[in-house]
Amino acid sequence: MDEIFRDQNAGMALFKLLADLIQKIFVISLVGYLAMHTRHIPEIWERRPTWKTYIIPVIIFGLFSIFGTYTGIVMPNKAIVNFRDLGPMIAGLIAGPIVGFGAGLVGGIHRYFLGGETRLNCALATILIGLISGLVYKLNKGKFIGFFWAVVFAAVMEIGHVGLALIILKPFDHALEIASNVGPPMIVVNTMGMCVFAFIIRNLIREKEIESEKDALRIELEVKSHELLIAREIQRSILPASPPALPGYDMAADMWPAKEIGGDFYDFIPLSENPPPPDGYREHAIAGDSPPAPDNPIVDPRLGIVIADVSGKGIPAAIFMAMSRTLVKACARPWHIAEVMEDVNQKMLADNSSGMFVTLFYGVLDPKKRWLRYTNAGHNPPILYQHSQSAIKYLNPLGPVLGVLENGDFGFRLKEDETELEPGDVLVLYTDGVTEAAPEAPDGGARHGKALEMFGMERLVKVIRENHALSAQALLEKIQSEVRLFIGDSPQPDDLTLLVLKVL
Repeated sequence: MDEIFRDQNAGMALFKLLADLIQKIFVISLVGYLAMHTRHIPEIWERRPTWKTYIIPVIIFGLFSIFGTYTGIVMPNKAIVNFRDLGPMIAGLIAGPIVGFGAGLVGGIHRYFLGGETRLNCALATILIGLISGLVYKLNKGKFIGFFWAVVFAAVMEIGHVGLALIILKPFDHALEIASNVGPPMIVVNTMGMCVFAFIIRNLIREKEIESEKDALRIELEVKSHELLIAREIQRSILPASPPALPGYDMAADMWPAKEIGGDFYDFIPLSENPPPPDGYREHAIAGDSPPAPDNPIVDPRLGIVIADVSGKGIPAAIFMAMSRTLVKACARPWHIAEVMEDVNQKMLADNSSGMFVTLFYGVLDPKKRWLRYTNAGHNPPILYQHSQSAIKYLNPLGPVLGVLENGDFGFRLKEDETELEPGDVLVLYTDGVTEAAPEAPDGGARHGKALEMFGMERLVKVIRENHALSAQALLEKIQSEVRLFIGDSPQPDDLTLLVLKVL
């Protein structure tokens, strides 16, 4: 029976010990959480401390050290194990020698004046542990040493505390008895306390790192967004601000990129009509030389009209767009326009390592004779509404896209054609962002397994037929509004570019 009672008493003692230990660990966790979420520790980490930055943590961890003195755990061998060293140790490891030494001084002086035969070695150990912890922080370049090494460090410091007691206390046999009773549980308990606190510190540091990464990413996104806005303004500035004033014609054009910047472009290029160039022009142009100038004087001004769509979107498309526009503008002539675009193709291939290409319509308008001579390199066919017949004519592609094949490869050749224009006729040039515009499905994919319906040619032709009497600008805005109405709140899937020419 006595053995049963002894076993029960031992079990209750163990249960009480575990409950007491859990309670202390909970207190440690709470103090750690509150201390680490003040603004003072982060200020030390961010290298912008003030006197308050040091004073407040010294007070917090100094009081924590005093609390650890009064709330020791009574072990089965009647030894009292306290957490006094833990406050200064943590203070030093996370805030440096000033805070570690200060907290150790508070806890050590308090312990010294409590008296007792171990007062000197306990007080001295607490102060030294705070100072050494701070020096470790310094040696680690102002960073926490990490979970594993913090736990190892705590165990080493407590062993040192026991060793100091063996040196200072006399006689040695008495010191050894105290050390053997108190030392092992004190090492275990303080190491466990450091485990809890180091876990809190590690998580907090990770939170701060994530916040810093988010802040850096936000700043980077803001900078890039600003840069893209500037790039958009630059891109819009290289497009014609308004069509040229041309008697007998009404023109309008605009481009709405799907992203901040796009790959579509349009242009109006004033040209001087000369007779066809002398022999050798094409050979010189392909070689990159300046072609021989015609001897004949300028006869009549003409207007080059361009609309193009570069493959891809965003910055790469915008850069390729700028290069393509520059080549077209540099090579544009009022005669042999198919050959001129073939020259553009050759020059484009010479500087195209990206594999990008461009669809392009290039037409030359003779405003007096009212005819348009054109070539179409794989671009969407412009729509010509013929007023006198109420008919629709498509200016279909006359060759492949530019920037893919060498001239002559696989029969690569561009052809040219011409069409007459009459009063009331309306010519609409557009990119595939108009005809292929489609609303986004609610699930992000096709509705009921079917492809989404696009705005399409039929709708575009219908809008042109019903609104051909409007001005060029009004018709352009009408087409744009119909496209936006069709796609609803869905994001614009592609660059949307329109050029409208109306014969008055």
